[in-house]
Amino acid sequence: ERAIAGAWRALAEQRAQDAVAEAERATRLLPDDAEAWHVRCRAHIAVADWPAALESAGILRRFDPASPAALELLGRAAIEVGDRDLAHQAFTALDGLEPTLPGPRVGLALVSARLDRDPAAAIAHLEVALARDPSLELSGLLLRPHWQPLAEDAAFVQALSALLQR
Repeated sequence: ERAIAGAWRALAEQRAQDAVAEAERATRLLPDDAEAWHVRCRAHIAVADWPAALESAGILRRFDPASPAALELLGRAAIEVGDRDLAHQAFTALDGLEPTLPGPRVGLALVSARLDRDPAAAIAHLEVALARDPSLELSGLLLRPHWQPLAEDAAFVQALSALLQR
């Protein structure tokens, strides 16, 4: 358990490589501990090792298939490795668990925009997210790491701008 705490501490202190080392140690020592896999996934995300993050998220999900954290991490990692079906399944399952929260629909919007290259579908998901939480801030969306690749997509930028001007 010290390795788990050390990994979380390293993440909090923005020492991502140390977090990976501690988290990998934790999963070797505690292979059946969901928290060890959770911190390992987060550590791999911190260093943008998306295949390792995807593997850890998949293992985390096996411990609790209905875990919102596992589904969100699985969806994010799947997007980054380009696994459209897995990303869509994860965020759809998350939407079923959290049908009043905007986050799952923002995740589905990201799947639509980045992997389906469908700005209209992405905007439709963002509209649902805004309906769920009218205070949801989308003006800085393209500054977020997972969304940055879309800053060069003229069709998406235009559609997002139109949504923000409503």
